[in-house]
Amino acid sequence: MFIINNRYADFLEAPLPERFPKKLRSITKINPAKQGDTAPLFSIHSSQHIVNGGLLEDIAGITSIQTLLTRPLVIAFYSVHWNGYGQRLLAALQDLQEDIKVMGGQLLLLSAEDKAYLQYQVTQQSLTLPIAHDTHNKIAKKFGIYAESDPIWDRISGINADVPIPAVYVVSPLEKITYDFVDPYFEKTLPARELLTAVYNTTGEYTYRKAQ
Repeated sequence: MFIINNRYADFLEAPLPERFPKKLRSITKINPAKQGDTAPLFSIHSSQHIVNGGLLEDIAGITSIQTLLTRPLVIAFYSVHWNGYGQRLLAALQDLQEDIKVMGGQLLLLSAEDKAYLQYQVTQQSLTLPIAHDTHNKIAKKFGIYAESDPIWDRISGINADVPIPAVYVVSPLEKITYDFVDPYFEKTLPARELLTAVYNTTGEYTYRKAQ
């Protein structure tokens, strides 16, 4: 006859709850800046310039956003890893840059892509957009459209790189965001008329306030 001991002491000690790895107390989520917010402060060094046209022309050393805000500033973000969406956005901004100037504004494109690759794209597509390198997505992070702990590949198929979500902002010389286009699910097309109207209205409002 076999005797099976089934006593509590025969089992391995169960791990206590406090021995499990602790979950992160807080995870930073993507939280885009929006119309009405104060634009985050940032600076760009001339070594980050990819295309020196437009507002980046003849600028050397470190330039702050305050220096760039002599007129309403359209700040757009771009990534090659957005695939066809990114190419369409790039083409739209290229087409809109002269109209933005006519409406009283200026344009700045920011990208965290490899600088050599960006230079290649500029040459291949004959881009004249003022482009600056957003090293490690630092500026995108300030605008709340990028977070290491909230990668977009978790919700968007076809994207497997650590990139920000698409966003275009209009910032007034008073450092206020007067327009935002944010597309976290890559579903929209940049509304050219809305963007140009926002630039025009921002220009008019600033001119009026300056005259008071």
